[in-house]
Amino acid sequence: MNSTNTTTARDITANIEAIVSATNGKYSVAEVATLVLASNAPTPKEAKELATELQFKAPPATTHNAVLDSEQHHCAADFLKHVDDDHLLKKLALSISKATYLPAHTTFLAGLGVFSSIASRKYLVAYPDGTGLPIGLYVVAEQPSGTAKSRCLKTFQHPFFSTEKRLKR
Repeated sequence: MNSTNTTTARDITANIEAIVSATNGKYSVAEVATLVLASNAPTPKEAKELATELQFKAPPATTHNAVLDSEQHHCAADFLKHVDDDHLLKKLALSISKATYLPAHTTFLAGLGVFSSIASRKYLVAYPDGTGLPIGLYVVAEQPSGTAKSRCLKTFQHPFFSTEKRLKR
């Protein structure tokens, strides 16, 4: 293996640190590392070009959806724009988002996961051979510690659990 053509871990780390520095903290080390590794460990010149490109991307405006840490880039795909504004889950998610200061997308996904878990108790996809497949969704709603994730889940779960408790009486 020719060492002049090999990018070392030290080179990659230096490139990541240079990009974070060049973007004045707009992007976290984790975000830049993901981009650098996705571009197959760029050369220092490519890293500088990537840093220049990132500088022109403005961070999102701070609203009630801002996460509680310094990483403001919490959603690359705005899937909520594809959900009708009158949809019950979207309305509830936006309301809970404002109360918990979680990003609306995280809150919506958490709610979707709760609704899915409740629905999977009753329904499944039935195959012609008689076997079934649960309809549950796997949802990952990652946010920093202390951002009220548990409160969000409990708020979505409460109507279901209280109804279940009432029916058991």
